Amino acid sequence: MTTIPHRSPRFTHPWRWLSIVLIAILASVSVSSSSAAAAPFFWDSIAVDIAPETDGSLLITETQRYVFTAPHTDQRYRYIPLDHIRDIQDVAVYANRESLPVETGIQNNQYWIRWRYPVTPSQAQTFVIKYRAVGAIQTKGQQAQIYWEALFPNRQATIQRGRALIHLPRAFAGQIQHTSSDGADATVQPLSPYSIEYVVNHPLEPGDFLRVRLRLPRAGFEIDAADRAAWVSSSRDRLREWALLTLGVGSLVAAGVSVFRKRCPSCNLLTLKRRRTLLKKATAQTRGQRQYQHRCDRCGYRYQFQRTVPRKGTKSRRSWGHSRSWNSGGTSYSSYGIGYTGGSCDSGGYTGSCDGGSSGGYDGGCDGGGGG
Repeated sequence: MTTIPHRSPRFTHPWRWLSIVLIAILASVSVSSSSAAAAPFFWDSIAVDIAPETDGSLLITETQRYVFTAPHTDQRYRYIPLDHIRDIQDVAVYANRESLPVETGIQNNQYWIRWRYPVTPSQAQTFVIKYRAVGAIQTKGQQAQIYWEALFPNRQATIQRGRALIHLPRAFAGQIQHTSSDGADATVQPLSPYSIEYVVNHPLEPGDFLRVRLRLPRAGFEIDAADRAAWVSSSRDRLREWALLTLGVGSLVAAGVSVFRKRCPSCNLLTLKRRRTLLKKATAQTRGQRQYQHRCDRCGYRYQFQRTVPRKGTKSRRSWGHSRSWNSGGTSYSSYGIGYTGGSCDSGGYTGSCDGGSSGGYDGGCDGGGGG
C-alpha cells in the first residue's frame, strides 16, 4: 500500500493573500459605515455664539439640540482642538437651565468635556456648553483675526442645521474689515454694525465642518505676548501670496534677462549679446580706447564700434569717438566719427589729426573734425 505524505495546506499563490487583504479592508469599511449610519441620534441644530474679549480670549456658547432615535448611553462629550489657542477655562454645561457636573481633561492636544444626562428616545434634548478660549484672537501687524471652528467634523451623526454668530463689543461697531468661512457652504451676513452671522446652507454629514473668520483693527485689544495666537491665513490669502511670489520671481527673471540680453535691432528678439574689450588703457597724458561688439546668433546681426576713454585726472567734458562697423543681411558698413575736448580734437578712435571732415569745425585748433 502506497502512503501519500500529508502536506499542510498553504497558500501557494500571491493573489490569494491579496484577496484576503481586500476582503478585510472592505469589511472594516462596511463596519465603520454601518456603525456611523446606525448612530441612534442626530443634531437637529447647533448654534454657536462667539463673543471676543479685549484680552484676546473668546467667550463661546454652544447650544446643541440632540434628537435620539433609540436608547443610547447617557454620556455626552465635546472635544476642542488646542492648535491655535492657549487654554480652555470656565467650562459649564446646562440642560433645561440646570447646571450639570462636568469632567474635563486634555488628550492628543484636544481639550475634552464630558457630562451625563438621561436619554429620552424620540424626544429632543438641548444642552448649552459654555467656555472661555484663552489666547484665541490672532494678531498680525495692525490687524486682529477671529478664526474659530464653530461646527466640528469629528462626529458620527448629521447636523441638520448649523449657525455661528460673532458678536463684537460695541466699540468695534463699523470696523469689520473682512468676513469669510471655510469648509461647508455658508451664507455670511451682517446683523448689525458689530454682529456677523454664518448660516450653513445644507445639513452637515460626519466630516463636514464650518470655520468662521473675521478681521478687524488690532487697536482696542490689549493682548499679552503669551496669549497671542499664531496667524492662520485663508486660502485666498495663500493664493494671493503665491501669486505675488510668482510675479516677483518672474520680474526678477525678466530683469536678469534684460540685464544680460538686449533686444536685437534686426530680429527684435532678446537674443543680442554684448561684449566690450579695453584696447588701450588711459593714462594722465593719453586717452585710451575701448571696443564694443554686439552680435545676434539667431539672425546673424553684427555691430562693432570703438569709444575713446578719457585721460585720467582730467575734468574736461567727456571725450568720445566712434569707429563703427556692422553687418546685417550680408552687407557691411563702417564709419569714423569725431572726438573733442575743450578746444582740441582727435580722430574719434584714431590718434593724430582730424581728417575726412566736413564743414564747420571748432575754434582752438580743430581742423574740421567731422562735426559742425
